[in-house]
Amino acid sequence: IAHLAKWSKAVVSFDRVAELMRTALRHCWDGRPGVVHLDVPETVMNGKVKADVAIWQPQQFRNTHAIVPAPEQVAQAADMLAAADLPIIHAGSGVINAAAYDELRRVAEALHAPVTTSWAGRGVLPETNALAMPMALIKLNNQVRNDADVVLCVGSRLGETDWWGKAPNWRHPSEQKMIQVDIDGHVLGANKPATLAVLADAKLFLAALATELESRKARMNLDSRRRQVAKYHETIRSERAKLDEKLQD
Repeated sequence: IAHLAKWSKAVVSFDRVAELMRTALRHCWDGRPGVVHLDVPETVMNGKVKADVAIWQPQQFRNTHAIVPAPEQVAQAADMLAAADLPIIHAGSGVINAAAYDELRRVAEALHAPVTTSWAGRGVLPETNALAMPMALIKLNNQVRNDADVVLCVGSRLGETDWWGKAPNWRHPSEQKMIQVDIDGHVLGANKPATLAVLADAKLFLAALATELESRKARMNLDSRRRQVAKYHETIRSERAKLDEKLQD
């Protein structure tokens, strides 16, 4: 179980159940939310005990406040993305955990940046949105990730299903800057070096970044980005036509 969970322990006596439950929940919510395991054996479960167990509220034993991004990092990220030839956004499950859907859309639209996702992040931007790159089109996703000179990676550890952020599926780090935002500091720069590593809640960071970018939108030259996204849509339409043809058989 320890290999499948963030934390795993066994209770040895009833008087430690509440304490270990709080510890389990603390680990569950620390950094990236994840599965924890607390084993209560039958001898404890079926025993008879006289006890007065106090119920603690979450704020009494763990941090319940989202991690606020540093304003200077938000401004630096905005500078990098605004100046890019083709910025893209790569979104993972952290966007879902933070319920940052609207904030992600605002940033993508302010930048006119294509959005790719991890498997666990699929759907954070509806695939009907013009900036969403359908995950099923693997070659297109590889092309987008190689065309980008700046990547905003939010809530993704860039794991196996993201090809670890490495060439040839992604542009080489020497030619591609990456802004990585995550609530778990252990993830930052773990598989691909980050130019800017930001420890923050995805929703708070994206909201602050969207506001920063929207104030600069009139000064950004989006024409070349629009032309590039239009080329991606030609590929999407072509691949969609091939699939539709097969559906008619």
